[in-house]
Amino acid sequence: MLIRITEQLDRKLLHRLNRRTIPSFAQLRYILKILTPRETKTLLASVSIVFVALVLLGGRFWLRVTIPVPAVGGSYTEGLIGSPRFINPVLAQGSDADRDLTALVFSGILKNTSDGTLEPDLAESIVVSDDQKVYTVRLREKLTWHDGEPLTIDDVLYTIKTIKDPAVKSPVRASFAGVETDRIDDKTISFTLKEPFPSFRSALTVGIIPEHVWYSIPSAQAQLAEVNLKPIGSGPFRFRSITKDSNGSIRNIALARNDSYYGTLPFIKELLFKFYGDVPTAVEALKNKNVEGLGFVTLEYQTELAALKTISLLELNLAQYNALFFNPERNDALKDKGVRKALTISIDRDRIIREILGDNAVTVDAPIIPGFTETNDIVVPYDVEQAKKLLEESGWKFPAATSTTRFNKDAALAIELTTIDQPQNENALELVKESWESIGVATTIRTIVKEKIKKEVIEPRAYQVLLFGQIINSAQDTYAFWHSSQNRHPGNNLAPFANKDIDASLEQIRNASDPALVPGLYEKFVQKLAEEQFAIFLYSPNYLYPISKKIHGVASTFRITTPADRFATISSWYIATKRRLK
Repeated sequence: MLIRITEQLDRKLLHRLNRRTIPSFAQLRYILKILTPRETKTLLASVSIVFVALVLLGGRFWLRVTIPVPAVGGSYTEGLIGSPRFINPVLAQGSDADRDLTALVFSGILKNTSDGTLEPDLAESIVVSDDQKVYTVRLREKLTWHDGEPLTIDDVLYTIKTIKDPAVKSPVRASFAGVETDRIDDKTISFTLKEPFPSFRSALTVGIIPEHVWYSIPSAQAQLAEVNLKPIGSGPFRFRSITKDSNGSIRNIALARNDSYYGTLPFIKELLFKFYGDVPTAVEALKNKNVEGLGFVTLEYQTELAALKTISLLELNLAQYNALFFNPERNDALKDKGVRKALTISIDRDRIIREILGDNAVTVDAPIIPGFTETNDIVVPYDVEQAKKLLEESGWKFPAATSTTRFNKDAALAIELTTIDQPQNENALELVKESWESIGVATTIRTIVKEKIKKEVIEPRAYQVLLFGQIINSAQDTYAFWHSSQNRHPGNNLAPFANKDIDASLEQIRNASDPALVPGLYEKFVQKLAEEQFAIFLYSPNYLYPISKKIHGVASTFRITTPADRFATISSWYIATKRRLK
């Protein structure tokens, strides 16, 4: 009791000595010594509440006056099917893994954009002569390779020379056949064509390789060079490391942001690619979060992947049409236009898209080309009864009431369908078979492994009807796929017919100097192609691309020519963010 009375007297004395109502800072230092425990707790709680309130108010104010923006940082891991062999644009055409990595490491004179057009990449400018035969290219200033060496016009000349060298066996050699190159100065080169060929611009997207790295490697040894797997390019990402297992198989390849990139610098610091032998294994890796995206996935996994909460399943528009190509050289019945038309209109293409493709495609009635999708009067009907009539008119009848296969005076109407052994293709052909057998056509299906389809089937044209997909970059590219001069390997015409009107239209399209004339010429071509019915155009598929939701800035829909084009906008992708004032 005596102690408390003493403390009260002390307080009164202090108050008389200093009558200020607001304590000084020096006095505040002793506040906890003069407060009771209860008062101390109350004070500390009050200060904490005020502090938290100020933080919250400050945070809200900061969020009001700022916006999130992309920041440099983060890594992304993607799974690819297959194993890379040539991360080299001169050789990289054999696998999607090669093309994907090449697209990130190397740069071309031109590049594809997200809307399917071309724009300058290494080029500062491109001037085309009035006769459309000479392309004069001037390079950007201060271009460098990933190792710091300057990229010059000599590297461009060396790349084209390497592509044209027969000993190198470049898959893109045909694109530069008959093309002459001339060095004008340190920054300028000209390409001279024998004839006008507007789609030559697409050939200029091929990546340029460094002369100082490759000049000492003999042409015949190019495919064996170590630099194919440890590339030096000039693209937005540079090679960092490669990891192999005990058997020598490649497991991982890491790419790092190229801080010296001449274009828009990417935000993502690192890309890691893991390689898998098949789609099911890769899908499991995605589900187990061993990878954050997949470069390729088949439609059968669409529902399963769409249910993953951490994954965005993008549907990219692929500039591809899938068609059934008739080969009359392997089946005489296909020489009859009436038979070809009957086979065409007996197929319910909407059912294929609905049941086999999960509505992940659109029907097409002619070759689909970016920017040239209008075919005003081309409509392919689905009419089973009319198909039966057409076969009757062509002399194919049922010999007996119990027969299910049509005959003429010489043979039965029987057709073999061929395709790659992929579930999507096989299931689509099962519906085609069902449709054709419903009109009396005996139908069989032959599937070929992907690795053998080119050599054993396409090059020798060893098929009666082939289900296959073709990708076209521009209207002028239709020449390579439909002109009769391309009926034999290495040509790409898979429907080996000959029609002078179609050939004439394609030649006019290919040589058109005025782009405004192309749509009209193209319309004339597809009208004649529809009339002759050299192929059955089925659908244009979407490209499914599962990618982690942590990756921002990826366009939800855009047109790609090849799967590697999904990286066309990679400089806009980001993971990390920061805030800046509005």
